Amino acid sequence: IKTEYQLKELKLHYDLAYALYLKSQNRFIKRAEAQILLRSIIDHEIIDISLTRLAMINMSDLLLEEYGIFGNEEAFEELKLLISTLYQVAQQQETIFLMIEVLIFQSKFMIIKGNRIEAEELLDRASNLALVNDIDRLVEKVKAFRIKLEKDKENWLGKQSKDHTVQTELLNYLSELGPLVNKQK
Repeated sequence: IKTEYQLKELKLHYDLAYALYLKSQNRFIKRAEAQILLRSIIDHEIIDISLTRLAMINMSDLLLEEYGIFGNEEAFEELKLLISTLYQVAQQQETIFLMIEVLIFQSKFMIIKGNRIEAEELLDRASNLALVNDIDRLVEKVKAFRIKLEKDKENWLGKQSKDHTVQTELLNYLSELGPLVNKQK
């Protein structure tokens, strides 16, 4: 027979697994359900710190996405608090893995806030910490994020160039129409 403590721990593990499943879905309603489950794990008494940390990391990811898409200030404030809490936990427990994850989140957050330079500095810190501590998985995660940033930058520059071309063509067209319109008068 399981003790009450073991049953609580089992339920938290189940809730986390289900929240991660919901988070992987494309529908916002499912992702909102994941946020509710993750919030309940985070707010629950700590039974397993690694479970709570994992819930916090995934909640941060969802809040970051929500803020990036909708600009929701409530999500922004909750995200700031969560990242700050994760940072404190990483420092208190001297957990390099968590510190790197926090630096990556802070970098993503700076991208959304439009501060690319600070975002790249945070990524440099995360990358250096991962390299020094020989954490290959996180080195690869930082590299993948940098590649995504470069692609996003190229797409943005390409879009900006395309927009400029369309504006130029429109201005040329309007300037050609000017004499025709004046003749009509």
